[in-house]
Amino acid sequence: MHLNNVKCGGFPDNGIYIKGGSGRKILTNCHAANSGVSSLRTDGGTDWEPVEYLDGTTDYDEAREGKYGVSVIENSIAEVDHTPDDHTYLSQRGIRIRNDEVHVRNCHVRIGVSDGGGAGGGYAIGALEGTDRAVIENTSVELTERGDAFYFTPGFDSELRNVQIKTTGWDGSRASIMSGMTPDMSEVYLNGEQIA
Repeated sequence: MHLNNVKCGGFPDNGIYIKGGSGRKILTNCHAANSGVSSLRTDGGTDWEPVEYLDGTTDYDEAREGKYGVSVIENSIAEVDHTPDDHTYLSQRGIRIRNDEVHVRNCHVRIGVSDGGGAGGGYAIGALEGTDRAVIENTSVELTERGDAFYFTPGFDSELRNVQIKTTGWDGSRASIMSGMTPDMSEVYLNGEQIA
């Protein structure tokens, strides 16, 4: 499934969520804000056939080496800046991924409301149990309230590449912006200073 250019305001549960089945899930150019569990969410999927308009080919192996060889959230924005009255869940997250392999790239997440970090708290981007691999790249996170930029459940392969993190109104440290398992990191910056 491919969702493109979808906009979603606050929702009591997940905002934009592609789940279920064994096929890949792709979100591009989406913008979601202030949803209960998460504003943007997707699962992975490994059983799919190439689609020419998306993959540029109908060759199975070639498509899996291409731009959308796995499930992807791309060129999208997730924001949490208030908690609507009708929320089912207290914690809000920007992007939440789960199952198989998912890449997040060229995205921006802004968290202005947080009820604390960790698995049950709010975070900008998180990957949960069942995920085999999570890659976050060319992405920026702004935390205007204390919370986690990233939460990764222990036990799988996770990686940050070319990520910019900014804490506005508070002094964040590497330890204070990440919970769970520490991912592999390269070119990761916190308030303009390289931390990995």
